[in-house]
Amino acid sequence: QTRPRREQCIMKFGPVPVATAEGAILAHSVTSGEKTWRKATVLTAEDVASIRAAGINTVVVAQIEANDLDEDAAATLIASALNAPNIEARAASTGRVNLHAVDAGVFTVSRHSVDAINAIDPAITLATLPEFATITAGQMVATVKIIPFAVSEQLAKEAAQVAANNNIMA
Repeated sequence: QTRPRREQCIMKFGPVPVATAEGAILAHSVTSGEKTWRKATVLTAEDVASIRAAGINTVVVAQIEANDLDEDAAATLIASALNAPNIEARAASTGRVNLHAVDAGVFTVSRHSVDAINAIDPAITLATLPEFATITAGQMVATVKIIPFAVSEQLAKEAAQVAANNNIMA
């Protein structure tokens, strides 16, 4: 059985001249003297000027295209669609949104629905505690992770739709 072809992330990834890197996302940290630009930094005009002044001519970056969502926006979109009672989502960071229990209790999860989200694309991952895990208030019970720096908006919306249409966690 052949799966229908889905829209893939059209993010460009690779080395570029520093002079053209404004707005791109660093794929690797760059250090010059005492200054370090961390991996996943969105390069500003000031960053580009500083990196060039340091004598660095090329950086490896990800460049997000018009139909992509950056990793934090995509993870937030999917996590917010989960609509799980007594579960709160924390702010996205590095393409991850962690979900925590508001109260102590027993965690339930629909493996079928989790698998459906994870089958959408390898760039999108939902991981949870096992079914019927005993949880404490504040405990992390699940995480939504976008693996690359960006993902196609269509794929993120598809995952959010699956999340919204299923009672995945309780």
